[in-house]
Amino acid sequence: MIGILVVTALGIVVKNPETGLAYTVIPETIFSFENPVSAMAPTFGQLTLKGMFSGSPEMVLGVIFAIISFLFVDLFDSIGVLLGVASKAGLVDEKGNIPCAGKALFVSAGGAAVGAVLGTNTVTIYGAESATGINEGGRTGMTACVTGILFILTLFFSPLFLMIPSIATAPALVMVGIFMIEPLRKMELNDISIALPVFLTVALMPFTYNIAYGILFGLIGYTVGQIAAGKTKQITKTVWVLTAVFLLYMILDIVL
Repeated sequence: MIGILVVTALGIVVKNPETGLAYTVIPETIFSFENPVSAMAPTFGQLTLKGMFSGSPEMVLGVIFAIISFLFVDLFDSIGVLLGVASKAGLVDEKGNIPCAGKALFVSAGGAAVGAVLGTNTVTIYGAESATGINEGGRTGMTACVTGILFILTLFFSPLFLMIPSIATAPALVMVGIFMIEPLRKMELNDISIALPVFLTVALMPFTYNIAYGILFGLIGYTVGQIAAGKTKQITKTVWVLTAVFLLYMILDIVL
């Protein structure tokens, strides 16, 4: 927090060499009392399936593929973040299971559905905020509730918080990444069949800027690694099915 405040203050006098403007722009007012109903009016309830399947076969196939893509991205984004923060919080048992994970995924799916109706971007689990809360000692839903209430309060002071430049929050996100990578110490990285999917997952998440793609390639890498090591019996039916689905997804992504 101190670092963010210091960088924000320095951003008032330090200018961006590309734009010539200060990194931190002081707002004209610190209060915002915009009517949320009128702000959502242009997009609220505009979700419609009308004409979705009335176009050409290629268009219909493209729409179906887009829906499947959003499904995979939302599902595996949520699973990836949930596994990361749960491992950091010590909530994963010896078998790798997370208690009440179904409820957490239900909330994430509900947020995505409600967000679509409200006309906003897909609502999903936020890894950075969750990891920060856990690192500060949060272990229950009370942490999320308090954070949510504080976010609601910031709506009335949005100009003040929006003045914080991205260069002030970026170092905090780097620290969050360091905290979340700690569970890798528990992985059996001396086994290449395990090290391969771990490397693919960790490397491709930042390079593709997508958690879901990291998990996708990681799972495919796991299957390939187990086959190469002659450990096909350790591959569950679920992993076989997901690997086949992911490969089909990648092929369709290239073709379409």
